Amino acid sequence: MAKRAKAPKTVNGRPARKPQKQRPLPGMEDRANRELEEIALAYADVRDRRVALLAEEVTLKQRAFATLKRLGRQTYHRDGIDMAIVPGEETLKVKVSPPPVDAQAVIDEATS
Repeated sequence: MAKRAKAPKTVNGRPARKPQKQRPLPGMEDRANRELEEIALAYADVRDRRVALLAEEVTLKQRAFATLKRLGRQTYHRDGIDMAIVPGEETLKVKVSPPPVDAQAVIDEATS
């Protein structure tokens, strides 16, 4: 039987920070490189947030896929939002483009 992954600890909806290492005692040689440790802790914090965002992305993609299926649609296109179920696969392609810039409106704004 496969082991279940432990749920990440959260504080106010965000992943909890890892505790800092104990400071060296006076008189002991400090062989650790504080700069490298700070970089590693910052990197781990960013990585943990990215992993949490990936889980949220997967959930939203599943909801969009289920909604398209429920509505009996294979694609959705509107205002730069393109969603399409990939034929032969149980996956969804989502692309969001910025709205097109109205060149005349930009010129009018610049000249006024």
